[in-house]
Amino acid sequence: MTIRVFNEGWRHQYHRMKRSRDRFNAPHQIADEYDDDFYHAIQDTWHLKDWIANDAALGPLGHRIAQEASTIPLLDIIADLANCTKHLVLTKTIRAGAELKSSSSTVSLHDGAMDRTITIGLEDGSEYAGVVLLDEAHEAWENLLTGHGLL
Repeated sequence: MTIRVFNEGWRHQYHRMKRSRDRFNAPHQIADEYDDDFYHAIQDTWHLKDWIANDAALGPLGHRIAQEASTIPLLDIIADLANCTKHLVLTKTIRAGAELKSSSSTVSLHDGAMDRTITIGLEDGSEYAGVVLLDEAHEAWENLLTGHGLL
């Protein structure tokens, strides 16, 4: 038996991924909401791979694209974060050794605007800012999908 989400295909998840990033990039005044939006944006970005692999309309191309996505180091970082934020801990299939290293907030006393930063640490000691990571991951997807004539 197969259960599907409405009549959606990979493009629905692609646009959901874009909307999640837009929500994350929007101004926030509550740190928890910023973190929630980051977690959802990361998860939606990684799960595009599954939607592509399982979209029957793509046939074998979907599996090839999903396999290629698994070879992109940046998407390995996204995978680690998506699975960790989904399951609380990551104990299986650790790809890049990425972890949520720190977060900080600065709130303006003038207008209450919040500037929050999430920092991702990697096994090799390098770091990414959350917003930069998402932007670069989206660019990786754009390049991959464009390369296969899907965008």
